Amino acid sequence: MQKYKQAAMSIAMVTLILTSGLYNGLSFENKTDSAVSNRPSQEDILDTFEKNDYESWSKLVASLGMVHNVVTKTDFQTYVDARQAARSGNYDKAIALSSSLEMELKSKLSELYV
Repeated sequence: MQKYKQAAMSIAMVTLILTSGLYNGLSFENKTDSAVSNRPSQEDILDTFEKNDYESWSKLVASLGMVHNVVTKTDFQTYVDARQAARSGNYDKAIALSSSLEMELKSKLSELYV
């Protein structure tokens, strides 16, 4: 697979974890219409990545599940760095950062349900 595609896939996987709040069974406790309508927009969440704004990200995704409890400010910064590396064409760095972060987040999230 070409490096840019590999970087894109790796970053996309972490993006899913950070934006959905859903992973390995994490989901809304209450899937009522009001819970869904109060869900933050993906655009708002993605904007926090662009602004490198961990605090705003954490507040936005707090309603989505447990993911905000396990993602540290350092994890968030690693993700932003991976995105920036990919955008600047440093695909090896982007792949290394995002792959490592993905494994770490999966481990942290799986520990919640052991």
